Amino acid sequence: MYTLLIAAIAGIATATGLMNAWDHNILSVLAGMIVFLLVMVLTGLIFRKKIQAIFEAASQRVLASRDEVQRQVRLMQAKNMTGGKSLQKQLENKQAEGIREAVAMMDALKPYERWNLLVTKQANTFRANNYYQIRDYENADKCFENILPLRLMPEPLIAAMRMARLWKTDRAKEMEAYFKKAVKSYKDEKCALLYALYSWILVKEKRIDEAIVLLNEGKEKAENETLRQNWEHLVNDRTRRFSNAAFGDEWYALLLEEPKQARATRQGRFGQKMRRR
Repeated sequence: MYTLLIAAIAGIATATGLMNAWDHNILSVLAGMIVFLLVMVLTGLIFRKKIQAIFEAASQRVLASRDEVQRQVRLMQAKNMTGGKSLQKQLENKQAEGIREAVAMMDALKPYERWNLLVTKQANTFRANNYYQIRDYENADKCFENILPLRLMPEPLIAAMRMARLWKTDRAKEMEAYFKKAVKSYKDEKCALLYALYSWILVKEKRIDEAIVLLNEGKEKAENETLRQNWEHLVNDRTRRFSNAAFGDEWYALLLEEPKQARATRQGRFGQKMRRR
């Protein structure tokens, strides 16, 4: 907000001054526009490094918390230790604690929010993603209300998370509208996860005919083998064989299903039971 205001004042002052000094109104306006853009760019460059440093530090904190949990899991595996639900819960809480610390680091961006209109949305996108991963859906839902627009999100995973939460909170019409915007924003293979999620939802709701239509569109647009196979399963009345497992971690990050390995080893060693993130 401040950047826009200062740039506008500088541009208007430049144009007005030149108009009074010259007899060339068009050139004066052009000069004012150039000054406006220069101020916007220079101000953005001044704050960009500081803003990026905060995001990088928060991201490193998230990675560090995951690495620490994985290290402890490997140690237990090496010692052939078994872990019950209580130990699993302890490690999940430890990881969640690190993620909450990373989310709290976003507060350092507040001084820059008035200078860059996108900072708040960037911070909320980071918060929503990480709250979702630790299943703090109440806070995730609040942050999802003010995240980056689809055209500025390079990967579709957060858009898929947003869709999943809209569905889980019985906002089906909003989810459908968001899906339509999202598949226009992501081209080719990048939209595959969104079609996979929406078709999974339709199957869960036993709306098989609609899922077939959707997958037919998705397999052509995304040229994705999993979408094509799921379409074939539904067309041939093999609903039980419908699966998005081939999307791997990207699918399981939505926390709608667990990997088969995780389910099969729930009674085994703790390190083999950890959820994928």
